[in-house]
Amino acid sequence: MSNLLPQLKVLVIDRHEAEVNVIKILLNKTGRSPFIIEWEYSVTNAIFRILKNPNEFDVYIINNDLGRLDGFAIVNTVKKKGIDIPVIMLLDGSEQEVLQDPLKLGVSAFLIKKVFNLKMLEKTIIKVSEVYKTTRSYVERKENQDCISDKTYKDLFEHVSLNPIIKNAHSFMSQKLNDAGIAFNCVPSSHLLKIECKPLDVTQIMVNLISNAIDAISNLPSKWISIEIEDVNDKVRIKVLDSGLGVPEHLREDVLNTVFTAKTSENSAGLGLAAAKKFAAQHGGTLYLDQGSFNTCFVVELPKRQDPSQENSTHSQEPLKILVADDEPEVISILVDIFRDTDCDVLTAKDGKEVLEILSQHSVDAIIADVIMPNLDGIEMLKQIPLDSRRSSVVAMMSGFEHINYGSFPDYAKPDHFIKKPFNPAELVEQIVLSAKEKRAAQ
Repeated sequence: MSNLLPQLKVLVIDRHEAEVNVIKILLNKTGRSPFIIEWEYSVTNAIFRILKNPNEFDVYIINNDLGRLDGFAIVNTVKKKGIDIPVIMLLDGSEQEVLQDPLKLGVSAFLIKKVFNLKMLEKTIIKVSEVYKTTRSYVERKENQDCISDKTYKDLFEHVSLNPIIKNAHSFMSQKLNDAGIAFNCVPSSHLLKIECKPLDVTQIMVNLISNAIDAISNLPSKWISIEIEDVNDKVRIKVLDSGLGVPEHLREDVLNTVFTAKTSENSAGLGLAAAKKFAAQHGGTLYLDQGSFNTCFVVELPKRQDPSQENSTHSQEPLKILVADDEPEVISILVDIFRDTDCDVLTAKDGKEVLEILSQHSVDAIIADVIMPNLDGIEMLKQIPLDSRRSSVVAMMSGFEHINYGSFPDYAKPDHFIKKPFNPAELVEQIVLSAKEKRAAQ
């Protein structure tokens, strides 16, 4: 029977060969799903492989502990290039607190702890592959239909009816609904009811909510999911109800906040509800649990029209100029890519001496430097930075050594930020860009 199943190609990104071998042994024991497994231990090589051919593998299993850079660095770097990959991120448990923004991984991504069993790992690989393929299929159909580039489509808000979006979300999940024996119902809205949105994002919201409902009611004797659409003044309200009897009171506060799951140990901690909430917020909308409903009911509210004022204001300033210094090429490459994708101009240096030389010729908005560098280390460099540069620049120092912290710097030469390695590149960039804009505005 297993010979009839399609092979799934899996790339494991991990520094430790022993952990990779454990994954290979586990997957080779199954007779249900044949796997082709490859291994990559270099963060840079992994990123280059993904950028070269994003569809080479059906699933990427990434160990979040990759040394100086964490696994999120890989996902965020390719995501900034407009590439969403099907990811299973392996965590040791403590990193759950680090992930505050679920969209860092994307919709087709799941978190599982490193202590996993064969059934859980296999189910997660198949699930993340299916979610990714359904999401990609919608993008490809939409691009072929409208004859527009992938980048243009992702940046474009369209004035569309909700009915095709709900229909696409249902088609994505129809197989899973049928397999679980769940009845699905949606009353179409008026064709006159339209919203200005990114259709792919709203489709992903609905896919996540339907998927979450399926997982929640799959073991109930009565299984149904219903979608209701309401026209409420300047917004639309979409209710996703299921046959469950609500979320337990002790879980209600956490269920939408971060990466959270109330599922059994055999299921992975998906990003569904938190990601859906983030997508809604990016549209100026909300996602919340209707606590007054007899059955479980999640509600999405989206504005009919988007406010363009904030988008227009982001282009009114000159690009920020960022100086990045580190003797590790991997760190430099990743930070440069992400900063440039946020419309920043970036200068680089490999030690403190080069930083001082650059500052003698250029004014910068921010300096991000490692503490341990050849020729002139970060602490000595910070002591020698000209006063004018300190006043006009945000300074952030990085280190992966436990004995180095904010207190390691003298009072007269303390950085604005101190960042421990491994760090999340996207979070670092967001923090530095925000601080640099605030300092520029204050001058």
